[in-house]
Amino acid sequence: MKTLIIIAALCAVCKAQFPNGRILEPPVPALCAQRVIHERTPDGKGYFFSWRDPATKSTELDWLDGRNFCRKRCMDLVSLETSAENEWIKKHIVDDKVSTGMM
Repeated sequence: MKTLIIIAALCAVCKAQFPNGRILEPPVPALCAQRVIHERTPDGKGYFFSWRDPATKSTELDWLDGRNFCRKRCMDLVSLETSAENEWIKKHIVDDKVSTGMM
């Protein structure tokens, strides 16, 4: 009985996080095998730059849709862990003249 209550509570929390029936998608093996990596950092991390890909160049997504695009391809949205990584990403955004939509 305890297990059932815990599962029900977890389902309720998950549903509350993404209204309108939206979910966090699982990886899709076929898309993972075809994923594109535009550049790698010296430590080996691979990056997909949406503005460099013709299929996603003009696409704007909200956080969940962006996360799902990445997750389906066994990737994740950028998560900056160091100042050096932040500067590396910032340099690519500036060099490629990417509009971040920020004011």
